Amino acid sequence: MSDDGSEETTISPQPNEEPAVTTTLPWYSETLAFFTLYGELSVALTPKEFGLVRARLQQEWTFDGGFVS
Repeated sequence: MSDDGSEETTISPQPNEEPAVTTTLPWYSETLAFFTLYGELSVALTPKEFGLVRARLQQEWTFDGGFVS
C-alpha cells in the first residue's frame, strides 16, 4: 500500500517473456516509420533484428543508388 491508502500493482515479466516495449513518437516520426524501415530499426532489440533491418536498408540504398546513377 502507498501512503495515501491505495494499493499499487506491479507486473513483472516472466523469466521467458520479452518485456513489452512501447514508444510514443511525434506524428512526423510515426509517418516516416510507417513508410520506411526506420520504424523497424527503432524497435529492434537484438543484434539479429538489427542485422535483418540493416540488410534490408542496404538493399534499398543499393537500388536507390543504381536508380539515381
